Amino acid sequence: MGHIPVYTTEQDAKFTKGMADASDLVQINIYSIFDSIFSSVDSSVKSVIQRADGVKSNIAGGKQVRIGESGWSSSGNTGPCPLSLANELAFAQKLKCAATAAGYEYFYFEAKDALWKQGASESEKSFGIFNSGYTAKFDLGLLNTC
Repeated sequence: MGHIPVYTTEQDAKFTKGMADASDLVQINIYSIFDSIFSSVDSSVKSVIQRADGVKSNIAGGKQVRIGESGWSSSGNTGPCPLSLANELAFAQKLKCAATAAGYEYFYFEAKDALWKQGASESEKSFGIFNSGYTAKFDLGLLNTC
């Protein structure tokens, strides 16, 4: 059957050297949408890449680092980061380009809005690139250019 890669996923700030040592790859979740300071979507994307770079150089021990989750909500409130459909699209586009340029595989969070999350905030329910009825919230073709 061959080797089956083993790994775990954790927020970048909580991923430890011991976790990296026990894994075949390092997978981290990074949400700059929750940062306490916001200046632009560009700086939020830069924060994701810088944080991944920090894990790569300080924790990963030469193992592949993959961004397991990152995304931007289209509505609600998380503090200083303005949540809107325009910023969700901008973040998705810029993250794709920046992650590719930096050599990171990533998973965008998330496919569709999660209205089923009872008791969750509006922002927590609105990360999808599709609405809850599976209609794209923006032209997905826009994600193909850098």
